[in-house]
Amino acid sequence: MPNEACGVLTCSHSSEMINQRQNGILSVDQIYPISNTAEHANQNFRFDPNDWITILYRIQKNRQSLVGIYHSHPSTNPLPSLADLEGMQYVPAVSYWIVSFPHLEQPDVQPYWYNRKTFTPLMLAKIGV
Repeated sequence: MPNEACGVLTCSHSSEMINQRQNGILSVDQIYPISNTAEHANQNFRFDPNDWITILYRIQKNRQSLVGIYHSHPSTNPLPSLADLEGMQYVPAVSYWIVSFPHLEQPDVQPYWYNRKTFTPLMLAKIGV
């Protein structure tokens, strides 16, 4: 705060995870923050290229799959904006999560499917062990 945070979401390469993904279920078990290098970081985000490459190698080394990317909206609702499209330059088709803080007490999380410059809302369910 007050800048937007950003990063990626991953899951392990287990057969259960692969079966869930084929059934349209995305599981997240690791979050990797990435530095925001946008010129106006309080209004949009851009992955730091060096962090992005480092995280991609770490994901591969740890035998994980990229599930999605996330970023925050420090003071607005979790709705994709034109600036968000610019931040999507590294990932052509992936889940896209916005964490917003319109009311500081409780964050609002909304995942989307991003493909070809289109955002489609996804249902969010928390499942834990």
